[in-house]
Amino acid sequence: MLLKDLLSRRDKLKTYLHALKRSINYFEVVLLDEEMGKELRDLYNEVMAEFKELDNSMKPLEEMEM
Repeated sequence: MLLKDLLSRRDKLKTYLHALKRSINYFEVVLLDEEMGKELRDLYNEVMAEFKELDNSMKPLEEMEM
């Protein structure tokens, strides 16, 4: 993958995480739907795992001096 693609993917994942967090809050607080909140939390955890993996793999590139 190109660096540009990796950065783009990381940004998209960050956006997804933000949207999921808002959705979880909406379903649990406003609609009082715990089941959907749980499903969204599970999805959030999956996306977070992918984000962390990608972010950790990019750390050496960010620390590299240009």
